Formats: sequence, C-alpha cells, structure tokens
Amino acid sequence: MDHHPLCDGVTDRLAVTESLGRRVCYSEGLAGFLAWSAARGLRPVLVTHPQAQLTDAAVYHLLAADGWWLQRTDDGFVDLRSGVIYDGVAAVPDVPEDRGAPAPDMDTSCLWASFAVSIQHAAEETTQLGAAAEALWDGLTGARPLGWGWHEPCLVAWDRAAYTTSARTLMPYGTMCLTGGDGVAAQAVAAVRRNQFGVEEALSGVAVVGPADMDMTALAQRLVATAAAVADATATPSVGLLSVTRGGPQVGFAVPMVDTLVPMVALVGPRALRALGTDAASFAAGNGGLTAGRGRFSSLVMPLFDAQVGVWERLRGLIGQFSLDRLAAVLYLPSPSSGGVDAS
Repeated sequence: MDHHPLCDGVTDRLAVTESLGRRVCYSEGLAGFLAWSAARGLRPVLVTHPQAQLTDAAVYHLLAADGWWLQRTDDGFVDLRSGVIYDGVAAVPDVPEDRGAPAPDMDTSCLWASFAVSIQHAAEETTQLGAAAEALWDGLTGARPLGWGWHEPCLVAWDRAAYTTSARTLMPYGTMCLTGGDGVAAQAVAAVRRNQFGVEEALSGVAVVGPADMDMTALAQRLVATAAAVADATATPSVGLLSVTRGGPQVGFAVPMVDTLVPMVALVGPRALRALGTDAASFAAGNGGLTAGRGRFSSLVMPLFDAQVGVWERLRGLIGQFSLDRLAAVLYLPSPSSGGVDAS
C-alpha cells in the first residue's frame, strides 16, 4: 500500500498520523491524510502530545471523517472520547469504553458562542456569499473575518468576492476555513454545496465572547441581535442556532467535544416556517420572539434564554407546538407517519 507522507503507520482498520505541534491546524497535509485514509477504507487516527490543542476546523474535519484523536503519554495512548488509556493504538476499540475514566480537563475561564447557520442562495451568477459570516463576526467579535482559505492557516485576506469565486471552484461541494480577530478569537468552517433549492452556505464555528462570569442576560441579548443581523444581511436564511459553552481565552480544543452547549437563540427562515405551517409574525407574537429579514417574507428570531424558565424546558415547549411530520419536513427526514422515523 502506498503511504501518505503524513501516515506514520497502518493496521487493517486504522491509518495513524502523529503531530508534535502544540497547535494542530487543518493543514493541507492533514486534509490530504484524511482523504487518503477515506479512499482506502481506513479510519484516520490523529495522535498528539498532552499539551496539544486542535483548531475548530481540525476538529470539524477529523470528526467528519469519523476519525479518532489520541494523546500519547508515558502510560500509553489516551482515547479522548473516554479518557481510557491503552498500550497501543491498535488496542483502541471502535466504541469508546465507559470505565468512569475522566477525560482531560479543558480551560473554562471564558464563554464561547457556538454557531451553526444555514443560508440558502439562488444559483445565479450574481449571488455573493459571505454576508452571514460578516454579520456573525460583527455581532460576536465586533470585527469582520480576518482571513479565509481552503486550509489553515487562513492567509487570504477576507474579501467576499474572492471567497465566492473560490467556493464556485469547489462545487458541487466543498469547505473553507475562516478566522478572525487576532486569528484565534473566532474560527469557523463554511460548507458550500448545491442542493434542490440552489446553493446552501452552512457556517459552523465558535467565538470567544467574554469571561465565564459575564452577565448572561446581556450575552443573550447580544446573541439575539446577532441572529437578527444574519437575517437582515441575507435574503433567505434557512435555520440557525446560537449556543453558549465554556472554553479558554483562545479558540483551541483540548478534547474532541467542548463543554455542554446551552442553546440561546434559534433562527428560522421563511421556507422552514412555511413547512412548519406558521409564519414569523404570528409565532413571534405568541411566543415572545421577534421578526427580522430584508426579504419579502420575515424570518423568526426566537430567544431561548429565560431567567424564569429553563432553556431546555422552553425549547421543548416551542418544538412541542409542531407535529413530527412538519418537523421532519423541515429537517428533510422521512415522515414519521410513513414509518420512516421512530416517533417514540
């Protein structure tokens, strides 16, 4: 078997690469290794030392490739999914063991805003991407994205026209990395793909928004304003969710998953609202939301944080107003009534 330059070993099911870097990025080399592993039916495994951190894009693409992240220590290899230590990489099981072993700690001195937003664009020559990214960055960091690229480091200065042109070359599907602030204050992955409605631009990432003890009510208002700005900046947002979690003063991951996400604001576009059998104005009036958007039909911005009602209780109450069939239509899932989804 021909080996990728970054491949440090293979088994019958795994392809292993090891990094000695303190900060592991989604480099062109790592991107190539993940694609090389997938083409050979091997699960990619990234081995780092205990002090290493991964960027948002590196974690995104490693998990998307169904890969593992292990730490090499004096005692063996730590499976960061469970915290269990193994003598060798080949001994790590496909399903993480539950031995009650603690996963490595992560800096939680700051609050991060986590965002996932999908924007639908017309498949036209005049379509330009990037407005949602600018609205997110401005609302969360007070600045525009600093740079972008197919890989990290993102050395191309932010420019919506160039960003759009590059996305066209990746059709029908491709991803790009975005960074902002001082280079680590905000990071995101933009997935651009053709779909049945035209071109979808899906942005997911994190931004450092303040110290862990900051006022949550003020932060919730800031996230609501950010979601409304996304709707105002784009003609047809689909869906979005802004959440809060804890992390360090810079965006860097010490474990594959961040601390528990707390959803704060939901954004629902006109097409999704129609599929749910409602509209932004009537639903907002009855549930304490607001309308936003510059298109012919408004989008719904729904605050989920409430000092009197728990976030999850409020979210369940909002979702409970719709049938499973309508929710399935919004999420492009088989209808539960047809037996395609387990309604239990």
